[in-house]
Amino acid sequence: MNEHHQLPEVPRGTLISESWRYFRRNFAKENYSRFQGRAGRFEYWSVTIIGTLFSVLPFVLLPILGYLFILIELAIVIYLAMPMLSVFVRRLHDVNFSGWWISLYYSLFSIVFAYTVFNVAQEILVCDFSAQDFDLQVLRVNNSYVHFIRIMVDFFSIFFFVLTLLPGTKGVNKYGEPV
Repeated sequence: MNEHHQLPEVPRGTLISESWRYFRRNFAKENYSRFQGRAGRFEYWSVTIIGTLFSVLPFVLLPILGYLFILIELAIVIYLAMPMLSVFVRRLHDVNFSGWWISLYYSLFSIVFAYTVFNVAQEILVCDFSAQDFDLQVLRVNNSYVHFIRIMVDFFSIFFFVLTLLPGTKGVNKYGEPV
C-alpha cells in the first residue's frame, strides 16, 4: 500500500484507541467496501459497536432535531451500512464461512418485514384511519409460513452472533491469511 494512502497512526495501547483505529481503517477509501480477506473478532466488534453508537446518536438529539432527525439518521445509516456489512463478511471469512450466507438471512428478514408492513397497512386502511380501531394484534403472525420464516430469522441471528464470537481458523483458509 502506498505511504500517502495510509491513515495517520493512532496512539496504541488502550482498548478505545485500538477500537477507534480499526473503525477508522474500515471507513478509509480503500477499505470502505472491501469484502475480500478476513477480519478478527476485535476488528469486527470494534466496528460494530462504534458504528452502532454513531447510528444511535441522533436518537439522543431527537428533541432538538425534530424532523431533521429522519434525514440525519438516514444519512448515517447509509454511510455506515457498507463498511459494517463488509467487516461482517470478512468476519465470516475468518471462521471459514462464505459471506453469501448473509444474503439468505436478509432475504428471510425482508419477507417477514414486507409481510408485517403489508398487514399493518391493510389494518390501517380497514379501520379508516381511526386510532381507536387500530388493532395491534395485526402484528401477530397469522400465517404458518411466515411464522416458520421468523423462526429461521431468529435461528440465523443466533447462529451469526455465535460465529462472530468464535476464534478464526488457524493458518491460511480459502479466504486468505489469518489476521
